[in-house]
Amino acid sequence: MAERRETSRFFMGVDLGQASDPTAIAIVRRVKFEHQDGFTWCEEKPSIFQVGHLERVPLHTPYPAIVTRVRHLMSHPICAGNVDLSIDQTGVGGPVADMFRQAGIDFTGVVITGGQEETSPSANLAHVPKLKLVSHLQALLHEGRLQSRSRDRACAAIALDLGRAPDVAGLCLRGNCRTPSIRIPAHDRKCMAS
Repeated sequence: MAERRETSRFFMGVDLGQASDPTAIAIVRRVKFEHQDGFTWCEEKPSIFQVGHLERVPLHTPYPAIVTRVRHLMSHPICAGNVDLSIDQTGVGGPVADMFRQAGIDFTGVVITGGQEETSPSANLAHVPKLKLVSHLQALLHEGRLQSRSRDRACAAIALDLGRAPDVAGLCLRGNCRTPSIRIPAHDRKCMAS
């Protein structure tokens, strides 16, 4: 009988706000199910993603306080040393990302684009189409692989909004890739952070 295991990795996303948009922080746990085949661990079934924390930081919170909050969350005993951080560098993200670097916090910067191709101009920076972000969330949701461990009503609202959003993957297959039609109205920042 093959040996089985579950492994977890945490991912934190920070969507930096501006004057009228609050910053959002999401922490997602990926659970991989594997079995041993000889000396190799192989995926037994698709991973699931559990949203364990969603937070909308109050408007006008100074960016240094956001850096401190993120450092605090990353050091939580549940995920300390086992968490990858991504920061939305679209808009104000670039200068604020420098604050994270100065604080010694490792992260991958993400610039959300209106294009269709994902690029990586450097090792810690990715340009990712909004279309790809939303379609991946929709696919995980429809497959039952995006789950909420939180009692936060925003988790349910995001799922509902994603379910109402256009089927962006279907639009693309029909040659109709237009990112302006992709809008997760009430909870866009939390959705992008996750």
